[in-house]
Amino acid sequence: MVRIPKALKIFLFALGGLVGILLLAALAVMLLVDSDAYKSRAEAAASDASGMNVTVEGRLRIGVVPGLHVTLENVRIRNRGTEIAFVKEADLAIELLSLLQQELRYGSVVLNGVRISIERDRDGTYNYEKLPEVKETFPALDLREMTFADLIVAYADKASGSGFESSGCSGE
Repeated sequence: MVRIPKALKIFLFALGGLVGILLLAALAVMLLVDSDAYKSRAEAAASDASGMNVTVEGRLRIGVVPGLHVTLENVRIRNRGTEIAFVKEADLAIELLSLLQQELRYGSVVLNGVRISIERDRDGTYNYEKLPEVKETFPALDLREMTFADLIVAYADKASGSGFESSGCSGE
């Protein structure tokens, strides 16, 4: 029979206790934090940063395993009355240490079920162009990785009546 040194036993029990406490904290966050209460704040922040109307029609979920991440369902971005983008699900992995420095850095962004619609009006302006009175600019993203699946890109030129649509795109 192999004897385990007393110091190693104490270390393993302490490590097991720490893992247990972390799992209980993660469970408490998932059960006690009302993530839908943050949905309107997230919509307002994204709308202000982009100068467009951003709405989250589905759920907003906050997870801590494996690391802090926010999942948004059915996100719509509109500008000047037209829909520019629809994202069925967006998963944003957030670097926890950046929050302690009051910054927002993403480890990765995963987008599933994305539709981007670009329209050019008869006067030559595109639906993604900001109105002149919008002064806010989208802050630079500190982003390591972005993945998208099931992307559809549609383009319509109202002046010429031409356009195209591509579907089934994915990338990283």
